[in-house]
Amino acid sequence: MPAATPSALSGGAAAGRDLTEFFTAWGLTTTDGTRAQAASLGLPAPDQDPTTRGP
Repeated sequence: MPAATPSALSGGAAAGRDLTEFFTAWGLTTTDGTRAQAASLGLPAPDQDPTTRGP
């Protein structure tokens, strides 16, 4: 399974949301360290589940 470590952090920071669960739902792995770093940013979860949004 591909890793999402840099994307989960940079994408989440750009979006202002913690996107680690989104990347996991897409089949990408996030390490414990990535999840800890994302949590330390204090970003909220997305308002909507991004996996259910269409174009």
